[in-house]
Amino acid sequence: MKNYFTLLALFFILTVNANEYYKATIYFTSGQQKEGFAELPSNKTLDNAIKLRETQDGKSGRYDFDTIDKIIYYTDSGNEYVFERMSVTMLYGSKKKPKEHTYKKKVWFLLVFADPAINHYYTGQSYYIDNEDRIITKTSDSSSKGVEMILAFKRPDEENPTRITAFLYGTVADGEEARFRRTAALYFRDEPELVERIKNKEFKADNVKALAKAYVQYKK
Repeated sequence: MKNYFTLLALFFILTVNANEYYKATIYFTSGQQKEGFAELPSNKTLDNAIKLRETQDGKSGRYDFDTIDKIIYYTDSGNEYVFERMSVTMLYGSKKKPKEHTYKKKVWFLLVFADPAINHYYTGQSYYIDNEDRIITKTSDSSSKGVEMILAFKRPDEENPTRITAFLYGTVADGEEARFRRTAALYFRDEPELVERIKNKEFKADNVKALAKAYVQYKK
């Protein structure tokens, strides 16, 4: 997988070009896979299916989200973008009594950093690929509360990604830095030295990729 980069600053309110199709491989829950040209996934409430064409200008087939585990998109410049459909786990409590809750609803996570020790994902309401083949997260929600963009980590032995922090319209909400440090310290409680660095504010909510990379170094 190539050219993973953090796109946290590019959380825009834009209008989607809804009928863009990109070369893709779809992996189904049945174990089957199909190749062709697919629309990008969306976490909008009314969207629940992916359209796939066998050829660029061919007829579209429709596949419900519930039948899909993962989609990989390929751009002309060689970038690959991996989306996985998973539930999100919330972590809370104390170091001595950590607790977690996993939501039943599944959402599309975009993989932005991959390593055998840990993967880093984020969610958005919807996505598009710009003229430079960069994938951009966007929202068209008009509510005053905004749309939450979840940043999450997942280790190899974990079924679902854990929410580490979140943005609203691309900005860190009031109080989120403190919440980020609490959650990250719980999540990495197996690495005491890293926990101390988190508590000392070495890592920030707007650059959790650096935290994932630090964890990788401890695992080497």
